[in-house]
Amino acid sequence: MKREPEINPLPTEQTANYQSAVATLGRCIDQLADSQIRDPNWLEATQILGQIDPQFAPLQIEAMADDRWQVCRALAVSVSKIGPSIFDDVVAALQHDHSNVRQFACGMLYGLHQRYNVHIEEAVEPLSNALLDPDCRVRHKAAVTLCFIGTRAPAAVPNLILALSDEDDFVREWAAHALAAIGPPAAEPAIDALHASLWDKEPSVQQAIFDALQVI
Repeated sequence: MKREPEINPLPTEQTANYQSAVATLGRCIDQLADSQIRDPNWLEATQILGQIDPQFAPLQIEAMADDRWQVCRALAVSVSKIGPSIFDDVVAALQHDHSNVRQFACGMLYGLHQRYNVHIEEAVEPLSNALLDPDCRVRHKAAVTLCFIGTRAPAAVPNLILALSDEDDFVREWAAHALAAIGPPAAEPAIDALHASLWDKEPSVQQAIFDALQVI
């Protein structure tokens, strides 16, 4: 007779903390859903989210699979304020099934870099893969974040070259900005693609491509 593996229950205190975090998160989401960004109720709920134990940050990241912008924005603000310890969780979120989570994960990486000077170059590969995401918002945020990684993101050059032909104007523009930020000689393989895209229909994209060629 096959013996089933034993499942050790969580300690009572840990279970209670988890349940408390879930309950607090649920109440905050309900409040955020009825609020506008930066109104008093939204700010209050965001502050309460920030008081949830950082070990439950993955719960907040998972909750970003929500179609209400004000909810996702508050969750992203709360999680980003936890600091560098959430880096691995945010990188993992780049591969989440829901595009909202992937989009906000790109933005949170940028926030970690700006606010805490976290070296996010370890995320270059998943950010580069995000340039191929079916959701243009994810592709755009990935290109923006790669731009701010700059010279430490040469591995993203092949996908940034592909992004110069993206259907979305913002993706094309920020792909050019990112190539300029990476700079020579790493971005030299992009020169032909930049020349081919120089007469883009969107003036802001044209300017970004011209600037990239000047740099590279």
